[in-house]
Amino acid sequence: MNIDQQVLALTISLTSLLCSHVVAKEDESKLPTSTQTVVQKSTSPIERIWQAEDTYRIQISQNNGTYNGKIVWIAPGLETKDVNNPDQNLRSRELIGVDMLKGFTYDPDKKIWTDGSIYVPDVGKTLNAKLWLVGINQLNAEVSMGPLTRTITL
Repeated sequence: MNIDQQVLALTISLTSLLCSHVVAKEDESKLPTSTQTVVQKSTSPIERIWQAEDTYRIQISQNNGTYNGKIVWIAPGLETKDVNNPDQNLRSRELIGVDMLKGFTYDPDKKIWTDGSIYVPDVGKTLNAKLWLVGINQLNAEVSMGPLTRTITL
């Protein structure tokens, strides 16, 4: 597989992981109680549960100025283990609870979250990324793999 095919595969995987909408308020009752509490106590516009095209739900939260996104739900029928992880010792771990987004910090001047990475379990790759909101229901991610950069609207 050449580099262009790898980038396309990673882009498709990333798009399938992140969402174009958040879990709506009326859908909160369908979430586990612990998830409902996080949605209700959000203090930042990015701190919420993001739906990834019916594949994953990712809970983004802030701890000591760093934003991470943990997988909190996987669609029935999808792989639940981290089988594509490059570290053989991690291939048997459950994906629920894994930080898919890691290490983002907010830049209030630019209104973006930078210096983070996104782990793509489908291919076992971690990509450098930055995030920003467009309105309240759209998250953009700019991912980088080596010299190639691509912006994805979620």
